[in-house]
Amino acid sequence: MFRRLKLPRLMSPSSPITLFIGLPESIKGPVTRISVVLSLLIILGVWQHDFVYRAAMSNIYLNLSIWGTFAFGVILVYRNLMRMRNEDLAFQALKEMHEDARNLNSGNVADPMWRHYRCNEPGRGV
Repeated sequence: MFRRLKLPRLMSPSSPITLFIGLPESIKGPVTRISVVLSLLIILGVWQHDFVYRAAMSNIYLNLSIWGTFAFGVILVYRNLMRMRNEDLAFQALKEMHEDARNLNSGNVADPMWRHYRCNEPGRGV
């Protein structure tokens, strides 16, 4: 009955590129900075792989627990940043309500139905 669209492998719904495209502008900056720093750390680790291996083997339990904690923290940071879309949308709604309150307090509202005209306009959100 319904045909499912086949997306190219690069643009699959779970790919990081697709997740990054839907982010608001206020969140793209921190995600980009974190990604650059993390990629630099990975590149340095690969470049000095012999040193990293010897350091890890010197005290394997301590070093692997430190790396595991770091990896867990990075995963939590990315997860929380991807969940920030709703907070950004809520912040936009709060700004709109603040503008409405300022318009009411200024007393220069000529039409009493001014809030309802917004229903005809497309939304600002996602």
